[in-house]
Amino acid sequence: MDWSNVVKVVGNHDKSEGHLSQCEAADNFIAVMSGQKKDIERCLSSQYNSIVEKNRQILVSIVEAIIFCGKQNIALRGHGNEKGNFTALLKFQAKHDSALREHIEHGDPRSMYLSPKIQNELIGICGKQISDEIVSACNKSQCFEFIADEATDASTMEQMALCLRFYDSSKHELCEEFLGFGECQSTTGEALADAFIVNLLGANVQIEKKRGQGYDGAANMSGNHKGVQARISARIPGAVYTHCKAHSLNLAIIHASEEVFARNMMSVVQTIALAFNYSAKRLLHFKENLNNDNVCREEMESRTKLQSLCETRWAARSDALHTFLCSYRTVVTSLEELANNYGDSKAAGYNHSIQNFSFIVTLVAVEHVLSGLVRLSKLLQDKSCDLLEAASEARFVIAMLQAERNDADVWDALYDKSVSTAHDVDVEPSVPRRFGRQVHRPNAQAETPSQYWKTNMYLPFIDHLLFDLDARLLKGNGRYKAQYQLPPKVDGLTHAVTIEIFQEFK
Repeated sequence: MDWSNVVKVVGNHDKSEGHLSQCEAADNFIAVMSGQKKDIERCLSSQYNSIVEKNRQILVSIVEAIIFCGKQNIALRGHGNEKGNFTALLKFQAKHDSALREHIEHGDPRSMYLSPKIQNELIGICGKQISDEIVSACNKSQCFEFIADEATDASTMEQMALCLRFYDSSKHELCEEFLGFGECQSTTGEALADAFIVNLLGANVQIEKKRGQGYDGAANMSGNHKGVQARISARIPGAVYTHCKAHSLNLAIIHASEEVFARNMMSVVQTIALAFNYSAKRLLHFKENLNNDNVCREEMESRTKLQSLCETRWAARSDALHTFLCSYRTVVTSLEELANNYGDSKAAGYNHSIQNFSFIVTLVAVEHVLSGLVRLSKLLQDKSCDLLEAASEARFVIAMLQAERNDADVWDALYDKSVSTAHDVDVEPSVPRRFGRQVHRPNAQAETPSQYWKTNMYLPFIDHLLFDLDARLLKGNGRYKAQYQLPPKVDGLTHAVTIEIFQEFK
């Protein structure tokens, strides 16, 4: 090679046809790999591209239908797949989507993507994406709390509901997210604890960041030695157990409602509510009489039927008792008509059960007391509620009930309302007949009916409730005060609070 002309040779190479063609080929390769250009196969086959886009459009429509059913809590199919909600929704979409309509009517039966198996697979893929996003946000936080409960489903399998509570720095808010269900073979503390850990690890949750665990107060969950919380605390010492405060409130109401007068009254209300709601004839008479009573209709606030008492959320029973109290006169009128005009013997018995002063005064008193717990119940179930706020609201409610208990005017107003309600149905204030030694109900002597019902019904119920509220909602309050170390609450970090926090965590 003539090195004396190397500069000229190199310059000629840069302009040569071979060099330029290779540079163009390299540029095209980079463009194809980076997605800026389509490869030769796709360029040569426009039909292939249209098929791909069409299939994607169809699959998007199928996935959107599944997501819609999931968001609306609608079952995709019933006993037969052909008449299921999923199929009906797709046919409705097909009216405005020609590609989907052609796929449903003339698609290859081997690749319809509409079978129950494919539906379940798509549901699983969607669920996996959602849970992965939740776990990713949880793992980015400094710590999290694990919340769980177990229950038996319709197929008699034990199902665990798993939730994560953490601070999402990207959204700048506290999140409480449902992670999913898991099956468990046993309900012992050991089996549940192992199942919880396995499910969290399976979802790729960084369990070493767990700083809290919340369950109900059952022995297998809260036991200090063999319960779930004890076993998880042994593995993750920083995971402090907190008994669900909404559940604690529920237990307090349940135990207070075991007082004999309150228990009997609620039993009668539940029986009559079910009797009306599950009988077309009785419900029709109730609605007709309600329409004829303007006062009751206004107090019912657009409700047209009685509400049954919730078996699990006892704080919600206040609304059912309020509805029954507002429509009391209508209920009595309806039962009398059913008994006298239609020979309904059960209606006669129901009417006898509620047309006595014992039932009326207990209904008025218990409904009033439980109505004061509704706001607290909603607050304790709020995702944004923290332990300090819950304890503060609980103290406020307890102080309010204590003040009402000691205020004679409150009881006098409740008693006067009971007398007025009884007067509407020609019932006179009275006390239960006393014969011999009473062992099944309180029966302290009193000079007047008002004093009797206050001493034997109202005070025992509210005292029992106050005791349980204090013991269940304010227990372990010192641990909650550690939140005073957070910047928004640091103003409340006094010397006394600091000492209390130290005593709890030393």
